[in-house]
Amino acid sequence: MKVDALLSTLQELHDNVMSGFVTALRNNNHVHVANVFKKITDAIPMSEIHYDVLCNKVGELGQFLEPRDGLLDRMVRDRVFTSADRKLILSKGDVDEMAKKTIDIFQRKPDEAFDKFITALHETGQDHVVYVLTEGITGKLPMSAENREMLLTKTTKLLKFMDPLNGVLDELVSANVISEYDDRRIRRDNFNVTRKLLETLRRKPDDAFDALIVALKATHQKHVTYILTGEGNSLPLNDHFGQRLKETRTQLINTIDSRNTGLISALISNGVFTDYDQQHVRRQPGEPDITQNERILDLIACKSHDSFVNFIAALNETGQEHVSIAIIGAEVTAKMIAHCEDGDRSHEEFDTELIQYIRKLLDDSDDDKTISKLKQYILAKGIAVLNAKEGCIEIIFTCKDLHSLAELRELQMSSKLDSLFSNTFCSLPFAERGLTSLTVSVSDTEFEKYSKAFADLKLMTSEHREMLKSSEEWLVTELTVSKDLLDNLPLCKQRRQAIESAATREEQVKTLLDIISRQPDAAFTQLLDALDNTRQNVVAEKLTQQPTSESLCTCCCIFCRIVRALSREPKGVWAQKLPKVFQIFRART
Repeated sequence: MKVDALLSTLQELHDNVMSGFVTALRNNNHVHVANVFKKITDAIPMSEIHYDVLCNKVGELGQFLEPRDGLLDRMVRDRVFTSADRKLILSKGDVDEMAKKTIDIFQRKPDEAFDKFITALHETGQDHVVYVLTEGITGKLPMSAENREMLLTKTTKLLKFMDPLNGVLDELVSANVISEYDDRRIRRDNFNVTRKLLETLRRKPDDAFDALIVALKATHQKHVTYILTGEGNSLPLNDHFGQRLKETRTQLINTIDSRNTGLISALISNGVFTDYDQQHVRRQPGEPDITQNERILDLIACKSHDSFVNFIAALNETGQEHVSIAIIGAEVTAKMIAHCEDGDRSHEEFDTELIQYIRKLLDDSDDDKTISKLKQYILAKGIAVLNAKEGCIEIIFTCKDLHSLAELRELQMSSKLDSLFSNTFCSLPFAERGLTSLTVSVSDTEFEKYSKAFADLKLMTSEHREMLKSSEEWLVTELTVSKDLLDNLPLCKQRRQAIESAATREEQVKTLLDIISRQPDAAFTQLLDALDNTRQNVVAEKLTQQPTSESLCTCCCIFCRIVRALSREPKGVWAQKLPKVFQIFRART
């Protein structure tokens, strides 16, 4: 209506005034409008066909057009847009709004600008936007609604598991999927790199989705491709073990020994860490010791389930079984035997398929109600499935504590475990192939081994760790780190080398105390014994009397000292000295 009113007013103007108006239009880059009143050049307003295309496709253009990636600069270069147009568009905070404003301004440009716009889109790698504007005559297919929806609906999972900085961005830049500008913009916000990448990819051509899958596979992130496609055998870490990492995090950052055990090398050898991961976790000068462990746990939490299994294996390989037990509990191996009607089957093929089906217990995204029922039943008892292996079928259970270990033993002895697995897995497609039942057996040796492990491999108590830490100042001058002392301590080769290679006596003592504080709680008593055996009884005695925030700890340490002393006496002396033991204990506490 405003335009109609303006035209009516212009028709009533004196020729001189009208001439001035036309001149003003020409001077302000509106020659195509001026030509409507007085044609001097061939420039005409946007044709009806082009204008309608822009109007009809404004929704799709808002989804796919990227004005920032050199497009506006080229439009200014080609004198289609003014610097003021560019500034106005970039002032919009949201890229969708920038795209819509670009189209809004563009619709008011001369018709010849349309071809220049198409050229600028080609130059900035936006052939898929050309496809939209030419209605599929030329250009590349934009991201399909299905793939856009997948990237959007899986955002929560992708934010948790995808690591774009671990080579993915480099792969996408090399494949010309994202531009250098995209790369810089995505990396600019360290806390939202994944979200920025997903937003960028949703504005790209459809083949960008496949390129992302290729990039993920090339950077050891196949578990992320599983999230997007549901294909493959690499599953993301499931919620149960992810929660265990969270629950034990405070203990783990103070207990994991990633400096003196070769843990990082073991993680690389086991395929858990990439070279990027190694650089990322490395502790920088001046950072506290726990920083490296925090970074390790952060990375493990976003890895695949198999990487988590290999992380546990790396802990065990580097003499940190007490840490793995703190995370998952007992790692109990069970043998499974499949029974068929005719007893005639191809073991290798059949077992492989059965293992893949059992591995659904590890997959949080699987919606099989029967499998979910089994999973929830055993989880309620503190039992989980960590892994399933081919060959002679093995299922690795984890038992959170002694109680859950006893629960697993009871399930096996009562044959309930057989029934649970048979009822769950002896169904289609295996029932029609003759599978009738499954036997799941755990040897007594396994149960006995982990019953003992729960007792022997408890983490260092906070009280004992505090005693070692608070004693550091005087121990550096009074404790002698000799060959005899180290011979009396259960140290692996790497830990011992770390102590012996320390530059000064003070550093040797500090390294020893740090290593001991990260070992099982029994290591505290072993240190006291080693001090006694190397004639450093005074140091041992003083260490046990070191005050802590918990007086009970001091009592326990004193009692331990008395018991250790009595253990060296001949048999039969215990009964005679027992009253004396309690007398001393009461006097000291």
